[in-house]
Amino acid sequence: SGCEACAYPTYFNATQGACVKCDAGKQRNASSAATACEVCAPGKAGVGGECASCSSGKQPNALRSACEACLGTSVSVSGKRCTACPASKVPSTLRSSCEACTVGSAPNAGNTSCEKCGDATVSADGKRCVACAAGKRPNDAKSGCEACAYPTYFNATQGACVKCDAG
Repeated sequence: SGCEACAYPTYFNATQGACVKCDAGKQRNASSAATACEVCAPGKAGVGGECASCSSGKQPNALRSACEACLGTSVSVSGKRCTACPASKVPSTLRSSCEACTVGSAPNAGNTSCEKCGDATVSADGKRCVACAAGKRPNDAKSGCEACAYPTYFNATQGACVKCDAG
């Protein structure tokens, strides 16, 4: 009888006298018999002797033993590394891309989601909410400002077009 190779992804561990899997974060070294296991390549994570790419919205943890979700304002398009979105954009729900907010809204203070503009503010570009000039009110979409119909004016305290008091 002769020697048999261990089935992939195991390797022969002489100390244990058996075919075993590599530790988490490592995979069987296919190119060198001198080193049984090698660390997962950058951007990959593994358990049970096999390394694989993480899905978008995730990245390998420091030990490359598991994939972890991107947090805060970061996203991962390729599953290799989480990077922060630019200040004018927010992470998508799956954290796989950065998205612009729609008109009438803007990124919140933490840049983690979009929020509708407040009562007397508008956003034409989805980047930030700004106040309307005196005497003007936000249009229904909060994408721009418009004048109140004559004979009314915009009262910011009431958030509406109102008639002047008598006198």
